[in-house]
Amino acid sequence: MGTNLLDAMHTYRIEWQTGSGSFSFYVDGVLVPTPAVTTAVTGNMTVQISAYPAGGAALSVDWIKATPYAASGIFTSRVFDAGAARNWDLVNWNASVPANTSLLISVRKGNTPVPDGSWTNFIAVTNGASIGCSPSQYIQYKAALSSTASSVSPVLYDLSIDCGNYPADNTGPVISSISISPNSNGTAIISWNTDESSTSVVQYGTVHTNLNLNSSDPALVTAHTITLSGLVPGTTYFCQVQSADCSGNLSNGPLRSFAIPYPTSNCFEDITTADFTQGIVTGTSIAPAADGAISLVPALSEEFNGPALPAGWQSFPWTGGSSAISYGSVVVDGARCNAVPATTTYGPGSSMEFSAIFGAGSFQHIGFGGGTDATGTGGIYNGDDPWAMFSTGNSTSVLKARVSPASGTYYDMDIPGSYIGTSHVYRIYWKTNSIEFYIDGTLVHTQNTTISSPMRPAISDYNNGGAVVKVNWMEVSPYNLSGQFESRVFDAGMQKQWQTANWNASSPAGTQLQVYYRVASSPAGISSASWTLIPASGASLNVVAQCIQYKAALTSTDPAASPRLLDISFQCADVQWISISGNVWNDVNAMNDNMVNNSGLLQVPPNPGIPTGIRVYLVNTATGLIEKSALVSPATNMYQFSNVAPNKTYRIYLSFVVYSIGTPESSIIPLINQGWEHTGQKNANPPNLPTGSDALNDGRITVPAGIINLIKINFGIRVTGGDAVTG
Repeated sequence: MGTNLLDAMHTYRIEWQTGSGSFSFYVDGVLVPTPAVTTAVTGNMTVQISAYPAGGAALSVDWIKATPYAASGIFTSRVFDAGAARNWDLVNWNASVPANTSLLISVRKGNTPVPDGSWTNFIAVTNGASIGCSPSQYIQYKAALSSTASSVSPVLYDLSIDCGNYPADNTGPVISSISISPNSNGTAIISWNTDESSTSVVQYGTVHTNLNLNSSDPALVTAHTITLSGLVPGTTYFCQVQSADCSGNLSNGPLRSFAIPYPTSNCFEDITTADFTQGIVTGTSIAPAADGAISLVPALSEEFNGPALPAGWQSFPWTGGSSAISYGSVVVDGARCNAVPATTTYGPGSSMEFSAIFGAGSFQHIGFGGGTDATGTGGIYNGDDPWAMFSTGNSTSVLKARVSPASGTYYDMDIPGSYIGTSHVYRIYWKTNSIEFYIDGTLVHTQNTTISSPMRPAISDYNNGGAVVKVNWMEVSPYNLSGQFESRVFDAGMQKQWQTANWNASSPAGTQLQVYYRVASSPAGISSASWTLIPASGASLNVVAQCIQYKAALTSTDPAASPRLLDISFQCADVQWISISGNVWNDVNAMNDNMVNNSGLLQVPPNPGIPTGIRVYLVNTATGLIEKSALVSPATNMYQFSNVAPNKTYRIYLSFVVYSIGTPESSIIPLINQGWEHTGQKNANPPNLPTGSDALNDGRITVPAGIINLIKINFGIRVTGGDAVTG
């Protein structure tokens, strides 16, 4: 290493490598050249310091340490006395933190020489950041070191904390961005931000004047999250967030409310053929794909689920074989099974789709073929006439896309992947100047060629007694260009909150699938209900009803393609009814003070209260009809609508005229008895907000309703002309 390291203080390090038994030498953190070790050193050794011979130059060692390091450890500093209360500011330290190690610094403060219950808790701090807490005379820090590798350790070299005589902090944190996410599992996640590190507290309860429950976290943070649990579905809760900084300054957020939704489930679903057969098809059919799907009607559709070959199909043996129906599939062994009669042909623009299993046998074919029913010259797949097929060809392990536009011309393309022995959905699209081959919806080959002569569907396996070919179902276009499917009416037996509609579908280019729904309070009323388009799968219906029905509208501009509705489900939950309530005040000057309140109490001479017979009407703005009515109590000045459907927008009217449920909104006249007039309206929810006026005196107000109770939807009236408030 040379003599330049002598007579000077250095830091040396020796690493004894596990496994190889070799060594690495470092000086002041730098790896220096190390002689190769020809024999691995694996036995135990001891730490030694030696200077030989005696009387020579002395060897001075300041400190020494050897691994393994402990997995974790704590260093707690002395208590530092600033002599007087100080505001502590920036904390800075220098440290080495190798990979697989960590170093966490935390600080606590107090005003007694020995830490006691009056001191703060240890609070984690960031290097270079301000402690930002209340002033104190004493401070102490703690370093928590850990390592998951016994050969390395973090090292804290030094630490400093700034302090000064700063003004006392008397300002609470600013609360912003309050967010509440209620969940049907009985939890609610409440989050908010503050402009300084502070604690997290949520006071909550079911009565807005009695927030008797709380959940808190003492950690000082700026991004706060509290998760409430054990909440009851269908219940409205009120809450208020609170944060206190480390100076003890407390800030309160506004009173908020939320409701825990009921759990949802798939209440109505169509998945299988048995489900879809309960509906009505018009220009559509229940396709065999995926155990039942709705598609436009094709020219040919076979499911091969009867006791024998269906009408229009016949088996012709190649080598003494046969075609038979077995467990819902046609099984072809040593024969050709094709559509008959020979005039059952198709031309360019046709598409064939089928579900099949090719066996590990050569010369298995499924597709279009020209020719006669003969198994000799001129027959289908005999090489004399055109074909377009999926085929094993002369292989037993590779599937091919094969096209023969004319006798003596052949195009064979091996398809990458493993398809032999497993079920797949195959499609052959016979275009004017090309043939496209699809497997499970993916284009695997396009052969640019022209076949203009007619061909028909055929399934073939040349070798008898070996591997067979099976076809579960087959469809051949052209498809109808339009059609619809109308589902059965599902009766939930009670009012439900219908929520998300989800479906799986395929819509090839040039096709479209649209889904509509309608609801009613009884099966008898569903037929007269209007249809509403669902914009996309996953959309929320947000409607309350007992019965629901859907219809699927299918269209195509390409006769060779059809959209398919594979399955559909509608989620629902128990209805989370809400209430809407408020007051009708004798308010003599709401239009002047922008407040809808009981200012008539201050009227001189005393006000006469409110007249009897005032009615309040609830109109659903979506239907434009009166849904509920209520009388205002002259004793309490209050009214209330119960069992109101959530997630709707309503308009509330004040009137002396009697109207029946179902009356159109346009018929309502918000009249007041002779001698009285309106002075304004106000939606005052949440309840702690000022009851300001809407600056109108028309006796009505629009109220968007969610899933929480609405209160203090107030109206003001007064004796015509009114008297001035003098108190």
